[in-house]
Amino acid sequence: MTLNVNHLSFSYGSRGILDDISFDLPAGSLTAVLGANGVGKSTLFKCILGLLTDYDGKVTINATETKHLPAQQLASLAAYIPQSHDTAFNFGVFDMVLMGTTARLKGFRLPSKEQTEITLQALERLGISFLKDREYRHISGGERQLVLIARALAQKTNVLIMDEPTANLDYGNSLRVLAQMRALADQGYTILFSTHSPDHVFLYADRVLALSDRKMLADGLPKETITAELIQTLYGVNVRIESLYDDKIRCCIPRKGTL
Repeated sequence: MTLNVNHLSFSYGSRGILDDISFDLPAGSLTAVLGANGVGKSTLFKCILGLLTDYDGKVTINATETKHLPAQQLASLAAYIPQSHDTAFNFGVFDMVLMGTTARLKGFRLPSKEQTEITLQALERLGISFLKDREYRHISGGERQLVLIARALAQKTNVLIMDEPTANLDYGNSLRVLAQMRALADQGYTILFSTHSPDHVFLYADRVLALSDRKMLADGLPKETITAELIQTLYGVNVRIESLYDDKIRCCIPRKGTL
């Protein structure tokens, strides 16, 4: 599926948040959104997901405009993975993923054999079948994030919106989640995620969108788009960009005395 955002603008009352944002994401792409806290990344995602509808512009998924779609229909087009999630009840991992299949149900029904198979396949796809009988609140942060991704896969949609999916994870779990995101994109999923780590973008993303002062400041390949000047504008820090391993990997290194 493709995701298209055309001339999107949004304000909270008189306070402008997004101004004339446009981009097109093809199927099988992993796109990162960079920008400081409060710049409008989460607001952009809420507009795409139909959680905010009082915006100017147009959002389409696979040529279907999303603005006024019923929640159940929109859930068949796009899935949302939050940066963290806690539950009032200590659901089992299997049940957490199973919830993703309910987007296509009408009324109250017992899970079907097909839903059970979809749930098991989603767990298997992410390599976390061993967690299916565990309690969600008693697994690690990285495992929880993979469970939320599995739940999104169970929705049977190929557009995944992820709000800082590695924000609360340690280094190892961050890389595991990012590797799974990369694998899903390679399998045809369209993934849009926000992050504060340019290094994660260099390592895994196909494309980067940079938001600053309500505008789309930059849009392009990470290697060509992320510069020391861009990081200075986005985050107010002075860095240098270094190439590693014959220019195949790049990273941002803070300059001494600038933090």
